[in-house]
Amino acid sequence: MSRTPTRRRQAVATRADDAPLAERLDGALAGAVFPLEPNNLAVVARSNGASHKIIRMLAGLPDRAFGSVGDVRGALPPK
Repeated sequence: MSRTPTRRRQAVATRADDAPLAERLDGALAGAVFPLEPNNLAVVARSNGASHKIIRMLAGLPDRAFGSVGDVRGALPPK
């Protein structure tokens, strides 16, 4: 039985969600030009194909400018 394109996308999304958070943030924010505020972080992540979970996480950060991916990581609640 062949898999449909929709299932393939779901499989890729699931594998991406299984990656460590730091790796997912790096991919989501690839090419970002800092400093950025949370709404702009979410826009960059969306354009990079990040999961909805990552986009919501970035959009929900405190309302301030972040200077780097490391700065963003430091603002996230511990897992």
